Amino acid sequence: MHSLGLDLSTDPRKAWWCELSWPEDGGRLRVIDLGQAHAFGARDDGSLVRTLAERIVTFGPAAGRVVGIDAPIGWPQAFVDAIRDWAEGVRPRLE
Repeated sequence: MHSLGLDLSTDPRKAWWCELSWPEDGGRLRVIDLGQAHAFGARDDGSLVRTLAERIVTFGPAAGRVVGIDAPIGWPQAFVDAIRDWAEGVRPRLE
């Protein structure tokens, strides 16, 4: 099996990918490709999208190939408030 992992970021300089080969015989995991989007010209949102889209297209669809994407999402304000309260030692109110 082969995997392509994309680690996205709101900053194109912090986006990475890694292509891995998972041997069926239980052998060692082998890194085929490890790259940083910034190193390949991704310096803004548009070029980041193009760079990572090219990686996915190059990887290509086939049996035994999997793509995983770690993408940042926004947190609900209530969650942010709860984490802040926890860090400040404020006990939550159970309603």
